Amino acid sequence: RYLIKERLYQLEKQLPTDFLRISHSEIINIKTIVKLKLTFNGLIQIKLDTKIKTYTSRRYVKQLKTRVL
Repeated sequence: RYLIKERLYQLEKQLPTDFLRISHSEIINIKTIVKLKLTFNGLIQIKLDTKIKTYTSRRYVKQLKTRVL
């Protein structure tokens, strides 16, 4: 995890297409996704190759499905 001074929407515009915003506070590299799991409350649990687990917010579920599935 990294701390930056820029706003995420600004960083998001600068990153290559391999990166995807999954919440108001996270952007991930989609090439590092190992597993996706739908949770009971409609969120998607994302497991990365670094063994980190995170979740996409409901607002970004559609974008994740479009780009990854």
